[in-house]
Amino acid sequence: MRALLSPFTDVLMRRRFAILAACTCLTAGLHASAPVYWSTMTSADFLKGDATGVSIDTLGRVTLGPGVTPVVDLETAATWRMAAAPDGTVFVAAGNDGKVMRVDAAGRATVAFDAVESQVHAIAVTPDGQLLAGSSPDGRIVRVARDGATTTVFDPAERYIWALAVDADGTVFAATGDKAVVYRIPPGGDARVIYTAKATHVTALALAPGGGVFIGTDTPGQVIRLSRDGNPFILLDSPHREIRALRVDASGTLFVAAMSAKGAGEARAADPPPASTAGGAVAAFSTEITVTASGDATATTPTPAATVTRGTTDKRDAKGAVYRIAADGTVDVVWDAADDLPYDIVPTPEGVVVATAAKGRLVRVAGEAPRVTLLTRLDAQQITGILPARGGDWWVLGANPGKLWKVGATAATTGQLMSDVRDATVQSTWGTVRWSGTTPSGTSVALSTRSGNTATPDETWSPWSAAIRNPAGETITSPKARYIQWRLDLTGAGGASPSITGVTLAYLPRNARPIVSAITVHPPGIVFQRPYSTGEFEIAGFESGASDGKTLASLAAVAPAQTQPALGRKTYQRGLRTFQWKADDEASDRVRFDVFYRREGDAGWTPLRREMWDPLLAWDTSSVADGTYTLRVVASDGASNPAATALTGEAESSAFDVDNTPPSLQVERAAVADGRLRATVRVRDAQSPVERVEYSVDAMRWTVVFPTDGVADSGNETYDIEVAAADAPNGLRVRAADALDNPASVTIALPKR
Repeated sequence: MRALLSPFTDVLMRRRFAILAACTCLTAGLHASAPVYWSTMTSADFLKGDATGVSIDTLGRVTLGPGVTPVVDLETAATWRMAAAPDGTVFVAAGNDGKVMRVDAAGRATVAFDAVESQVHAIAVTPDGQLLAGSSPDGRIVRVARDGATTTVFDPAERYIWALAVDADGTVFAATGDKAVVYRIPPGGDARVIYTAKATHVTALALAPGGGVFIGTDTPGQVIRLSRDGNPFILLDSPHREIRALRVDASGTLFVAAMSAKGAGEARAADPPPASTAGGAVAAFSTEITVTASGDATATTPTPAATVTRGTTDKRDAKGAVYRIAADGTVDVVWDAADDLPYDIVPTPEGVVVATAAKGRLVRVAGEAPRVTLLTRLDAQQITGILPARGGDWWVLGANPGKLWKVGATAATTGQLMSDVRDATVQSTWGTVRWSGTTPSGTSVALSTRSGNTATPDETWSPWSAAIRNPAGETITSPKARYIQWRLDLTGAGGASPSITGVTLAYLPRNARPIVSAITVHPPGIVFQRPYSTGEFEIAGFESGASDGKTLASLAAVAPAQTQPALGRKTYQRGLRTFQWKADDEASDRVRFDVFYRREGDAGWTPLRREMWDPLLAWDTSSVADGTYTLRVVASDGASNPAATALTGEAESSAFDVDNTPPSLQVERAAVADGRLRATVRVRDAQSPVERVEYSVDAMRWTVVFPTDGVADSGNETYDIEVAAADAPNGLRVRAADALDNPASVTIALPKR
C-alpha cells in the first residue's frame, strides 16, 4: 500500500511546497529586499524546457528516458513513411525526389527504389520480404524484389497513393486520393475497387481481425470498417480533418491518430510541415492535392452518421487526438493533443506511444484518465513514424532533418534537461539553487547555471557554471544579469535513474527607483470623501484622516503600486486644495511620500507632510500667505529596502495660486440723472484675477455685470452699472469674488438730490 501511495503523496507534498513557494513569490514581489523564488515543479513547468534523453511524466517527475541509438542520417529533410521487413531491414520513404531508402541491420542506407514520380508516400513489405512502393502524383504501385528488380503491380487512374496494407496471403490493399478509393489487389490478379469514400482522400489502412479492412479518410476525418463482405460502417466521425494512422493491437482494439490539416491550397498535414534545413532544402508537398471529393456513382453508401459514436472530450479547436475503438465499436478519446500533431502511434502494454510533430517528441499516453509522459526528445522537428523492433525496441523516424533511430526499452545512461529562460525583469543578484528528488545508489545529478542580458542565450552569455551536486542548495556563481537558465544532467547506473521532482532558484532583483508622475492639482475648494469612511464625511487626504492603517493606507500596503486611489463623493470646502499623484515602483516595493511646498520667490522647500502612504493630500491653504506655490512629492521605497539600497524619486506640480484675501471694491462714481442711477466700481485683487461681479437692487436677485473692457481677466477691473432710480430706492448692493472664490461686497446708496 505504501508503494502505491508514495507517488501521489510525493506529488501532494510537492504541490504544497509549490503553494508555499508561490506565496513566498508574492511576498517577494511586494518587498524587493526579500528574494524571489523561481520554482519548477510541475510537468507543464518542466516541459517548457529542452529535454534530451530524459522523460517527464504527468506527476512532474524527471527521470532518464529510454536509450536512444542513432542508426543513420538519411541526408534529407523530409521523411514520409517506413516499413520493416522480417529480416530486420527498414525501408524509408524519404525526400522530395521519390526515393525509398533501405537501411540494413548494420545501419547502412542505400537506395532501394527511385521512382519516376516526385514522391513516394506509401510503402509496405510483403510476407516474403519484397518492398511495395506507391508513388505520387500520377501514382502507381511498384514491387521491388530483393535483387532490386521492379515490377509495376498496379497503375490506377487516381493521382495519389497514400497507404498500402498487405495481408498474410499477399493480397494488397491500396488507398488513393484525388478520388478516395480503396483497391484490393490479389496476388497475380486484377485490382478491384472495394470501396469509394465520400471524402477527398483515403489516407490510412489497417487489416481488421477476422478479415476486412479499417479505412481512414481525409476531409472529413472518418474511420470506416469495411467487412469481408464489403459492407461499410463508420466507426468514428472525428472533428479533425485527417486520419493519419491506424494501428490494431493483439486484442483487436483499433487505435487512431487524427489531426487537423491546413486549409485548401496549403500543404496537407499528411506530410511533415515545411521546414528549412541547414542545407536550404524545404520539406513541402505539392499544393495540387487539395481536390474535390469523388462523386463516383458506384460508391457504397456508408452507415448514416447518426450511428457514429463520438468521444465525449472531442475539441474542435484541438490540433489532433488519439482514439481507441474497441471491438464492439466503443470509442474513447485517449489523448486530446491541443498543441500537437500525432503522426504515428504504436499500442504497447504500458500505453500508446505517440510520435509527434512538436520538437521531435515521443510521448506515451497511459491510463483510463490519460497520463501523458514525455519519453524522449529526438534531434528532429517531427517524428513521422514509429514501428516495433526486436527485443521490445522501436524504430523511430524523424524529419527535418531525416534520421532513423532505435529507441530502447531500457533506460538511457545519461540525460539532460535545460530549463526555459527566466526573466528577472531587472539585473539581479543570484542566490541559492536547490532541487528535490531521489538519487539511487550509483546515480548522480549535476546542476549548472548560466546568465546573460539577452532574452535568447547566445555567445554573450556566461559559460555554464561548475556543476552543483548538493541538492540542499549552493550559491549560484553565474554573474549578475537580467536572465538566467539552469541545466540538469542525470546519470544512471544498473538500470536505475535519478528522479527530480522540483528545482527552486532564488534571486534578488536590483532595486528600482520609484517614479512619481501625473500630479493632479484640483480646483480650489474641491475635496473628496474618504472611501470606507466611518459614516461621517471625512475628507480624503486631510491631516485629521491621514494614514491610520484603516483606509487608503491599508490599501497601499497590499497594492503597493501607488496608482491614484478611488475617491468618494466630491464636495466643496473653502480654503482647502486637493492634490493627487501617481507613483510606480518597478520592483513593486511599498512606497511612502514626503510632501514639500515652495512659494514663488522663496529659496528653499518647506515640509508639508511626511511619511504618507496615500498618494493624496488635502491642504488647508489658509494657513499660508497669499502667493503662487509649487508642490514637490518625494517617493521613497525605504520601507521595503535597507537604508543603504533605498531609493527615492520625485516630481513637482504645476504652479497654483493661494489667495485667502478677498478683493477690494471702490465706488468711483454714483449719480442720478434723467431717472437713472449710474455708478462706476473699481475691483482690485492683489493675487488673483477678478472672476465675478454682481449687483442687486431688491435684496433678492443678483445680476451679473461685465467689466468695461469686456473680459474679466485681471486683478484690476472697472465696472459700470446703470439701473432705473425708481427700481433702487435703497441703492445698490455690489458683490465680487476672485478666482479662488474669496467674496467682498459694497453698498451704493442712492445719492441725495
